[in-house]
Amino acid sequence: MVTRVSRRELLKRSGAFAACALALPCGATASDVAPPPLVAVAEPVEAPAIDLADIEGNMHATADYRGKVVVVSFWAAWCAPCRRELPSLARLKRNLPFDRFAILAINLGDGPDRIRDFLSRIDHEGLVIVGDERTVLAKPWNVYGLPVSYAVDPAGQIRFSALGALEWDAATVRDQLFSLAV
Repeated sequence: MVTRVSRRELLKRSGAFAACALALPCGATASDVAPPPLVAVAEPVEAPAIDLADIEGNMHATADYRGKVVVVSFWAAWCAPCRRELPSLARLKRNLPFDRFAILAINLGDGPDRIRDFLSRIDHEGLVIVGDERTVLAKPWNVYGLPVSYAVDPAGQIRFSALGALEWDAATVRDQLFSLAV
């Protein structure tokens, strides 16, 4: 069963999630705690516009992805959970049908050199890495913590969100994404 909450409620709960993550059971490590699932938004909303270049200099715009399920994932090089999450996004991307799915990994705040240095140390094969050094997308996408991700349906509506690191190649997450591709 998928829990439905609004984006506003998700942001309210994010503080509680962070507090829970810090209060692990005695003897447990962060890897012992299951990652948060994708959360269905209560009412789908139009995804905010994206119009930025990737690290290769190619432009990416929202309209380029109509007809596909798009995962939009915001991250930063300084963010430890982001370092763990990006390789799972890359594995997911390599196992999705190219014609029906896309993943945009949007870096917030880091310059091109720092992004390239960071990427040289992790698996990111297949991901479109977009740089938003001035963080212009943070406000329209309601990014108040990292990592945060959204799943956008083929019509351009935000349908799921995730606050915190997620194992994107887990079967339950893939199933949720495939449910949008019909």
